[in-house]
Amino acid sequence: MTKLVAIILIVSALLLVVACKPSKAPTSGDPTTSPTTSVSDSDNVKTGNIIYLEYGNYGTMAQPDDYFKVELLENGSVAVKRQRGMGEEEFIADGSLMVELKKIYDDGRVNAWKESYQPDVEILDGYSWNLEVKFDNGSYKYSHGSNASPSSSALKEFSNLIWNLKK
Repeated sequence: MTKLVAIILIVSALLLVVACKPSKAPTSGDPTTSPTTSVSDSDNVKTGNIIYLEYGNYGTMAQPDDYFKVELLENGSVAVKRQRGMGEEEFIADGSLMVELKKIYDDGRVNAWKESYQPDVEILDGYSWNLEVKFDNGSYKYSHGSNASPSSSALKEFSNLIWNLKK
């Protein structure tokens, strides 16, 4: 009988802990997919013109890797390095590419992204990504995730822009 009472007390205590756990309400104006996130203080950082952007998406065997790096050169052109799977290419693009990247950055509210995105539950196999952006005023933005990302379409738009460039 005492074992039954002990089990009932333990179960009751666990139910009480779960019932008293604070809810994860979404933050007003939250640009992310997870309701537990909030807008980062970096949202207030003034950004200049993009001089460097690097993005990597590393998946499982079902999803090929997607990596690219763009860097503004002294002559105003842009060095582009991109890689998918085993294929890699480097070339020089027009400087207007950086203006297009900045528009995606601003429209996607990338400056408000958290530094890290993680799922609420553990996932043993999936994808990870990272984004690093440097600006001509010395500021920078770094964000990364594992099996979670902001709700913004900016990552896909960055990738589409780079992969649709003609060499």
